[in-house]
Amino acid sequence: MVHRTITRLIIGGLIFGILSFRCPAQEMDTKILNFSVNVEPHISLKVLRGTDRDSVRIKISTNMVRPYQVFVVPFGPLTDQRGKVLSSKYLKFSIVGTEKGRSEVPIPTPISLNEQLIYTSNLNGDPDTFDVVFYFQAEEKVPVGTYTLNLTYRIQVQ
Repeated sequence: MVHRTITRLIIGGLIFGILSFRCPAQEMDTKILNFSVNVEPHISLKVLRGTDRDSVRIKISTNMVRPYQVFVVPFGPLTDQRGKVLSSKYLKFSIVGTEKGRSEVPIPTPISLNEQLIYTSNLNGDPDTFDVVFYFQAEEKVPVGTYTLNLTYRIQVQ
């Protein structure tokens, strides 16, 4: 019967190891296989369906052990099919449900037409999931129509 042993050592994301096979005494023979695995750094941001129709869920996965920030970038104003623009002051949003990082928009805030910081991770840069909740609040008469706004979420490692 052949017994195998795997010994591994992890240094800075690289895995080094020795795989050896041991045979019974009458068949004593050892085979040694040296191997290494390079674990590439990764960080990803997924935009998922939220808990209701007025939200999206952001899921961040990473192995970089570095802090990061998430930004929202709007592409133009709220616009209807005919090109009529609606003031962005009516569309507000907030970040809720962070577990390991900090919401930079904890209360409903109007969407800016410029890039806006919305989330900062903890110092370890742990993975996290949070919701972006949108609120449409018209304080005055708003023209009838269906208005759309395209948003991009961007992640930046610090």
